[in-house]
Amino acid sequence: MRTKYGVLVSVICWLLFSCSYSVQVAVEPKMATITVDGLPVENGAMVRTREKVVLVRAEAEGYQPFEEQFVNKAFGKNQYVITLHKKTFSVHIETVVGSSAVYEQNRLLGQTPCDVVLEYGMHVLTLSRTDYADETCRIDVRENGSYTFQHHKEGTPFQAMGIFSCGVQPKQVIFSPDDDYILIPLLGERGFDVFSLSKLRMIKRIEPPDPSKQTGYPEGLFLKERNVFWVSQMTTSSIYEYSWPALEYKRTIPTGGVWSKYITWHSEKKIAAISNWLSNTVSIINPESGDIIKKLPTAAVPRGLAFTKDGKYLVVTAFEGGRISLFDTDTWKEIKYIQKAGSNMRHAVLSPNDRFLYVSDMGNNMVYEIAMDTFTITEWYEVDHNPNTIDISPDGKLLIVSCRGPNNPVSYLIRSPRSGYIVVIDVEQKRVVAMFSGGNQPTGLDISNNGKYLCFSNFLDNTIELFYLGDYNANYSK
Repeated sequence: MRTKYGVLVSVICWLLFSCSYSVQVAVEPKMATITVDGLPVENGAMVRTREKVVLVRAEAEGYQPFEEQFVNKAFGKNQYVITLHKKTFSVHIETVVGSSAVYEQNRLLGQTPCDVVLEYGMHVLTLSRTDYADETCRIDVRENGSYTFQHHKEGTPFQAMGIFSCGVQPKQVIFSPDDDYILIPLLGERGFDVFSLSKLRMIKRIEPPDPSKQTGYPEGLFLKERNVFWVSQMTTSSIYEYSWPALEYKRTIPTGGVWSKYITWHSEKKIAAISNWLSNTVSIINPESGDIIKKLPTAAVPRGLAFTKDGKYLVVTAFEGGRISLFDTDTWKEIKYIQKAGSNMRHAVLSPNDRFLYVSDMGNNMVYEIAMDTFTITEWYEVDHNPNTIDISPDGKLLIVSCRGPNNPVSYLIRSPRSGYIVVIDVEQKRVVAMFSGGNQPTGLDISNNGKYLCFSNFLDNTIELFYLGDYNANYSK
């Protein structure tokens, strides 16, 4: 009986194994999606099939898809190792100065203007030319395209100091009052990062004491006279206050709005203003007590804010309302406004002498100059797609704009089709004098208080970039 039983088991096992096959598919890159006979399988996982011939498909973003039939062996593992090959695209490169050598990792690609074939993904290129500074540029290649770069002479402004990783979705960058640090509110993580200029690296993450562990920190502001730092938190509609320079948590200030974003304040009048994105209001707050003084109704989706130096007026820009409003801070009445159909007014900054107001319009890819005495548009500058944050140099001569580039058609939270640009405007000459490539969605931007440095964030690269500003008066005054 035992002999018969043993034989029977052996026959059954033989039949089972003869009718099924062990299959393992390993694909590089590891993020590839894999199917065997149309059924999804994990990369490198062992699966069983009854089919002797299987159809294996693998694909990944930026790679050529793979499809092939394999004949399985009856015994042992059937291991299939597949390497996907990146897609390639034709790219035209030129510089505004004419002929520059283009290198990638010390490999000469050509002399501008030139046409090259590049793989899908980010490429860091170096431009070289006699009497010109070696300039680093980046191309996020996802399709056939053409790219034009500036190439500056030695000693010109905007010398790159480096690209530095930070937390997820850096929304803004803010230089500390002494310019020794940069604070970076994070939309995709809890809190904000702190970057040291002396060490050229991130030194810490500050996480507010919120037990809900909410993400969504868009903006920050130093209240220098009070020695504190404020950071806004959208999902809880509050502001977290920290001591400076210790960065010790002090208190949470409710804004009374919904999705609170941009913060500004006036030290002499001792009032702060916070734009509330989804409640169409601006909260006026007493920074000492944290009490809400007034909630101003605004046009749809208020974003940018700016107090005049004398504190008599508050500028409010409405993202969906297409409106730039001027409020009297004694009566809190709107006394003047500019309305433009199809506009998405985002950021506002005043010139150091309060003569002009500058506003970025993401809907029309414009930056407007507005004379404050008449509150009318006197100049406009066409820039790259989706101008975000703007800042003006301490001497009031240069306006610098972060432009996200074209949005992904699905969502701005998905990587853009190409990198964005940083645009430099000479407000005295009233013209764009420079453009240089940023990363994917340059968003936050700040000029240091001493005018020596420029920093901006790349929202979907999770990086910040730091530049030294040279003698722009000498180089852009021609």
